[in-house]
Amino acid sequence: MKKFFATITLALVALLASAQVRVKASLDSTKILIGERTHWTITVDAPKGAQVAYAHFADTTNVPHGIEVLEQHLDTIANGNAYTWTFHRTLTAWDAHNYELPAVTVQVNGKDYTTSKLAFNVIETKVDTAATAPARPSDGIQKSPFLLSEWLPYYALCLLAVLLLVAAYIINLRLKNQKPLVKRRQPERKLLPHEKAMRAIEQVKTQYSSSDNADQKVYYTALTDVLRQYLEDRFGIKAMEMTSAEIVETLRREGNSETNTELERVFATADLVKFAKYSTQDNEKNYYLGNVVDYIEETKSGYQPPQEPTISEAEQEDKRNRFLLHAMDAYTGLTEYPAPVLLQLDSFQEVRSSGLQMTKSPGAVLVYIGSLLLVLGTVFMFYIREKRFWLLFEPNGIRFAMSSSRHERDLQREFPEHLQGLKRLAEDLNHDANHRQH
Repeated sequence: MKKFFATITLALVALLASAQVRVKASLDSTKILIGERTHWTITVDAPKGAQVAYAHFADTTNVPHGIEVLEQHLDTIANGNAYTWTFHRTLTAWDAHNYELPAVTVQVNGKDYTTSKLAFNVIETKVDTAATAPARPSDGIQKSPFLLSEWLPYYALCLLAVLLLVAAYIINLRLKNQKPLVKRRQPERKLLPHEKAMRAIEQVKTQYSSSDNADQKVYYTALTDVLRQYLEDRFGIKAMEMTSAEIVETLRREGNSETNTELERVFATADLVKFAKYSTQDNEKNYYLGNVVDYIEETKSGYQPPQEPTISEAEQEDKRNRFLLHAMDAYTGLTEYPAPVLLQLDSFQEVRSSGLQMTKSPGAVLVYIGSLLLVLGTVFMFYIREKRFWLLFEPNGIRFAMSSSRHERDLQREFPEHLQGLKRLAEDLNHDANHRQH
């Protein structure tokens, strides 16, 4: 009895599974012109896990003679507990004829399913020969059309000749009247280093006079850039390429120590604002700006600009006139030198050919590895947090600062921990120093 029920159950399952299998074939167009395309589609609907086999899909010889298979591919779509296999073929034909596509057998779970036959018609385009006008006999005279491109070079030469004549007349007229051929522009006076710096400071005061703390980084950057440029123009120091510490060390070897101390405070405060998110008040901003102005006023005297070789106006005018006369003589003498070679096309024969080109890229692996490293570097740059620490040693103590490219909340939590660690380190160092003294 159990074997009977088991057999009945298996038969029902097989019947249900076979009932869920559907195989059909279709054409998107049954009538095409010569050279047009139609798509032959075979669709198989089967339950999940079914074994679908179509051995003849890759074989393009099973189509009727006269039909060309341009391309073919297979698509699989999941729909719940069922799958849909779709075999696509793109067909075309070059002869007007009625073609019949054969039935296709698809095997699902070892059982064969056969589609129906399909047919499509290939027709040719009819040309109305009666509407074609009869050819008239030639009169023996061929009239070439007027082409503007053939005459453009002659127009350009005529225009160039007119311009040269006008230029020659103007030059001759100015030479007769003893006037310079080119009007000399009066050179503008070059600003002294302190004048240039004071103008830049006025721009900084005008542009960044707001008390908003969000502009303090930009304000101190602009102020220190003005000071760096002044030091470079006044003393020849490459301040734009030096760090703040290098500039301070260079200034210590010169002149007034009190003034250098004020500038050292300006650079130190600017570094804290730019890199450690330090904030200052409006009176502090004005104080540091005043220090820069005082330093410029104290050091502006004694500057001697570099001397440039001077040429008299008469020499410059004579040199300019001689150049123009030599240029006109050279240009007018070009006609006396004929072309050494004349190239002329005698005949032309069109040769059509086809070729096969093969290329090899030995460095393709290196390029792929470099591209992969570039992608990884970009990911690390955007998603890995970068933290920075600053320690400023002063006579009265040490200043500690931190910054992070992202995750500001984590930075606010980590900063007190690092600060406590530095305090404990300082206490241990002081304890060891006191123990050694005793």
